[in-house]
Amino acid sequence: MGSHPVATFGPLDPDIFSAESRGVIEFIADYYRTGIQSEVKYMPGVSHYLDGVELAESICMSPHKWLLTNLDCCCLWVRNSAALVDCLSTDPEILRNKASEAKVVVDYKDWQVATTRRFRALKLWVVFCRYGVDNMMKHIRSDVAMAEHFEGLVKLDRRFEVVVPRKFSLVCFRLGPRLEDDDGYDLNDKLLEAVNSSGRAFMSHAVVGGVHLLRFAVGTALTEMGHLDAAWKLIQDKASGILAGGLCRKVPSSYG
Repeated sequence: MGSHPVATFGPLDPDIFSAESRGVIEFIADYYRTGIQSEVKYMPGVSHYLDGVELAESICMSPHKWLLTNLDCCCLWVRNSAALVDCLSTDPEILRNKASEAKVVVDYKDWQVATTRRFRALKLWVVFCRYGVDNMMKHIRSDVAMAEHFEGLVKLDRRFEVVVPRKFSLVCFRLGPRLEDDDGYDLNDKLLEAVNSSGRAFMSHAVVGGVHLLRFAVGTALTEMGHLDAAWKLIQDKASGILAGGLCRKVPSSYG
């Protein structure tokens, strides 16, 4: 399917799932898959990522990744719950009751290992009541647009490079190595620490294929374009300070 650290993934191939031998497909949905399922008919060019979804036996996605829901909240849909219940059901005498035996209620205790459940669905229900589906879609579209803007800022500064082409609201970039024998790990590690310790912005990192990269994600309800511009200015200033400290032979005279 793809890679979580850099949010890259390929579409499913529905041809590999036949009606006669359909396997149990678990879509462990990262924030981007949540966005796709919400926005598929509103974002041209991404619908193919859901090709084959109609053949899934189960779908799992995490609204706390992009749908403004507090940790933790996970949605699970299953085509047929019988297999799940058969594996996890418990039937001690103290839990028996007429409603369960008559099958007039759904015993969600049989959908997981624990016999008690936190009411996580309430959090998601409140979010949708507060924002509505249309506003949730606007939120996702706005985040994608702002991430695209941030990616453009990175490309304008020759000291930086976009490591992985952005697909949704995650921009993976790094401060390019200044020395031929330098892999840029220490350089970007120092930049990450400098930005995060400022308290004005927070980024995460990943190491993919031996490349140390920085991850800038857009995904909150209150983020505006001005916040991204300020964050990028902070990153540039911290990078200038690090480069001036002797980690390169030559510091470019301008950001262009």
